[in-house]
Amino acid sequence: MFMRVAILFRHVYFREFCENVGEALIRRGVSVVLSDNAKEHDVDVLLYVGVHLFADMPAPSKSLVAGVQTEQLGSGGVQGSPRLQRNRNRFECVKGCYDLLFDWIPGVCQSEGRSFLPYGCSPGPLVTEQKEFDVCFIGNIHHSRREPLLKSLQQDFNFFPDFSPGFGPAKLAAIQKSRILLNIRFYEDGGFESPRMFDYLSLGAFVISERAAACDPFVPGRDFVDFEGEEQLRLLLKQFLSDEPARARIAASGHSVCQQNTWDTVASQLLLAFQSQQKRASWRRWHGWLQSRVRCWLFSSRDHLSLIRKTLFRG
Repeated sequence: MFMRVAILFRHVYFREFCENVGEALIRRGVSVVLSDNAKEHDVDVLLYVGVHLFADMPAPSKSLVAGVQTEQLGSGGVQGSPRLQRNRNRFECVKGCYDLLFDWIPGVCQSEGRSFLPYGCSPGPLVTEQKEFDVCFIGNIHHSRREPLLKSLQQDFNFFPDFSPGFGPAKLAAIQKSRILLNIRFYEDGGFESPRMFDYLSLGAFVISERAAACDPFVPGRDFVDFEGEEQLRLLLKQFLSDEPARARIAASGHSVCQQNTWDTVASQLLLAFQSQQKRASWRRWHGWLQSRVRCWLFSSRDHLSLIRKTLFRG
């Protein structure tokens, strides 16, 4: 059955995922368009990536409405990051619009009605190169959690000199020239950072990652090593820098898991779900959409009131 899918995203962070999944769907005979506005497209499936970023959901139509909620909600605890809690509130406002929901974090799926969807990666052989640097971290370091830790470690370990090498060959070189790759969460209550982990492990890197409650499809100790706190991280860095066979064994295991969760795997899972999922009854779809409109209006109104109060208080 011929199918038309619009993949919708509004943040550059999701571009690689959307482009690669789109190409994998096209290889399966699906017509795909990438966009940031659902109203421009007459398609069979609207696939939103980063559900919390789409408060302006269009009224129900003939399209199946699916969404991939990424690792931007946090744990939802009362001590969580205000930004992640805000994202969660946005998600709660709009989730009633969806016929089908996926998430990169497996731990939240069963309790919140979403299906686990791995991030994915490109298939490829395990590549080993001569290592020039002890440690590498790739990502935004200008944050109160990452920057102090990384600067402290730089005093004692030989780091790859650039935390933001960009994409393509530069990022590939940074990963392959480093003995150990670090994964450190941006927020205390953030998720596993699946995009970074797939980037690292799919290229055969040995990874030490900050401990997370859920890290499927990977297993700590088998596919990567996890840590909790700077003291333990320092001990692990020293231990594995002097144990190349262990690094190679764990890296090979992580790479093997990646090859079972490629972009084609993700596309196949999505396509099967699209084909088997029935749209909800029309009245349910309209009820969910109207409810989301009211919730989004209340959420926006609270924002405006909060801003007014802050302005008056400062004045």
